[in-house]
Amino acid sequence: MNSAPIASVRSRAERRKWLIEFVGFWLLSLCNNFGYVVMLSAAHDILKQEGNDSTTQPVSHNTTNRFDCNPTSTGAILLADILPALIIKVTAPLFMHKISYNIRFALIVIFAVSALVIVGLSKVVAFSLFGIACASISSGFGEITMLQLTSFYPKHTVSAWPSGTGAAALLGALSFAALTAPLKVNPSTAILILIFISVLQVFG
Repeated sequence: MNSAPIASVRSRAERRKWLIEFVGFWLLSLCNNFGYVVMLSAAHDILKQEGNDSTTQPVSHNTTNRFDCNPTSTGAILLADILPALIIKVTAPLFMHKISYNIRFALIVIFAVSALVIVGLSKVVAFSLFGIACASISSGFGEITMLQLTSFYPKHTVSAWPSGTGAAALLGALSFAALTAPLKVNPSTAILILIFISVLQVFG
């Protein structure tokens, strides 16, 4: 006689557990990739710091168009944002199993926060590139760690990861654009404001 209410309670508990797991991994994915996206979105502004010059002069190329150019190609940002993560993903099988999850998460958050602080405060492009490399290390380390964690949870947590990654691409670019365009926030300040997203990984 009591089987129906018990089944109903169990069903609600299972749905709640499913939701918590999905949202948790979704947030982890969002936070893990957020800094990576912000660095790409801010690439042009970061490179404006070269030579301690916060502005660049439009350069005419014998056409009616005018371009806002930087001495260093934005490809440098892309390289610094991808190469460290790639190296970590290739070499991870050699050492990752020797590092506990607690230490991994601490390193992920430290590198993520450090990246935004360094880039936000830096006035030299070389130092900014180091900060971007830190974001890449955090992203690469985080992706491997959190995808490994999904093996301890139901398979729906795996589907939460790409969903969060896509959300990071959208929200990362939109948040930086919203702060620097409509709100007229300085790009460096905007990067520092977005630090709280990286800290959310602790709660994810």
